[in-house]
Amino acid sequence: MKKFGKGLLYVILALAVVHGIATFILGRRIEARLQAYHEKGEIVSLKELNEPKIPDAENGAILYLKAFKMVPGLKERDGRIVDDMIEASERAKRPELWAQAKAVVSRYREAFAVVEKAAAMPKCRFPVKWENGVDNQNNAIMRPYTKIRSYARLLCADALIQAKSGNADGAAHSLILALKVSESLKDEPLLIGVLVRVAIARRTMMTLQDVCTLTNLGEKQSRELDSLLAGMDISRSYEKAMQGERACGIGFFTPSQRSPFIPSGMNTGATQIKPDPLGWIIGWAMRPAFYAWEASYLKSMDIQIARARKPYRETRGIPHPEPSSLDTGAVLAGISAASFDRASSLTDAAKASISGSRIFLALKMHKKQFGVYPNSLDELHGLAPQMDPFSGKAFIYKRQGNGFLLYSIGENLKDDGARTFTPKPFSYVVPGTKITRTSPGDVPEGYRYVDARGRKVADIVWQMDR
Repeated sequence: MKKFGKGLLYVILALAVVHGIATFILGRRIEARLQAYHEKGEIVSLKELNEPKIPDAENGAILYLKAFKMVPGLKERDGRIVDDMIEASERAKRPELWAQAKAVVSRYREAFAVVEKAAAMPKCRFPVKWENGVDNQNNAIMRPYTKIRSYARLLCADALIQAKSGNADGAAHSLILALKVSESLKDEPLLIGVLVRVAIARRTMMTLQDVCTLTNLGEKQSRELDSLLAGMDISRSYEKAMQGERACGIGFFTPSQRSPFIPSGMNTGATQIKPDPLGWIIGWAMRPAFYAWEASYLKSMDIQIARARKPYRETRGIPHPEPSSLDTGAVLAGISAASFDRASSLTDAAKASISGSRIFLALKMHKKQFGVYPNSLDELHGLAPQMDPFSGKAFIYKRQGNGFLLYSIGENLKDDGARTFTPKPFSYVVPGTKITRTSPGDVPEGYRYVDARGRKVADIVWQMDR
């Protein structure tokens, strides 16, 4: 028994030495990797999502919060009216929407002046304690996103109302303010902020075309809109947000490695797990594994961030590496891979909408100056060539009678000739019966995009009949 006890002690000591060496080596590698990110100016920790600090006097978010208190978020019925109002097809079917939407906008108009001051601020960051963990921040950050998006929808509806009354200045002002509201989110540190930003921007640019069917914008208004669109940098925001997503993952691993808590992987800082002797032993024993998983996670996220720097057309269809079921780090990164791909297509759609809208404005100014639309985009003056991010080539442009057709080839990377969306019928069995029914459904034949007027089409389209 004494020999067995001594042997067991030697084995334990040997394992402890190996464990210590592995922990030291793997830990130093992680620290070196994080330091390399830091030296490149990239986000590493949740705490950094709040840096640099913005004084309240310079922070547009403080004014947005004031506006939110003045007028709460859109009520459900008001929201439906506004959403229907900014859809051309709904307006055509329901003329009463004009009066209903005007009444809704008037109820919220008192906050527009505060929103305008907030949007004019060069910096904006909503007060979220990111360092408390992702569970806490997810609930906290969605509230201002929801409300700020509601104000943008109201501004789009107001632009249409102003345009219908012949007030081109008022319509342009509301469009410009909606775009500035979207730009308030340009420094948001997570992907959800980028997606809300591009959704607001795309909706505003869709409304722009409808405004131009109702009234003629002046040259000054068009140039101000174009200048604002030219300054929108979606790529920078997208890459920074991907770094923020990586920081959230790092926060997933860090507490389990660097505190004597049970290494469940769920301690993100939002909820602390009280230490106990067993938890301390398990946490200590699992540290090499967590370091190894974190290294795998960082490697996987580096691949995702590298993909984010490329246009969607170059990454579409390229499969992600299949992680081992035992590799927690790679699995964690892989869970979000589909979301990252979708974000890539949406950000490129926003870039296409920005470039296409700039061409659209230039075409309208050309018509105003020369009386006709140009035969080709090469005839446009004062606008640098705009490339379709989905093709890497020029947008497709055609004269059509007194108007024109302009479009991007869209996410499927094919020129569909601005083909409109066609629902694909499908059959299904009624639950609990043997009855088969056919539904017209809402299943597109591989297309997800809408045109600049909000219609479902294969390509992203701008079209004018006059």
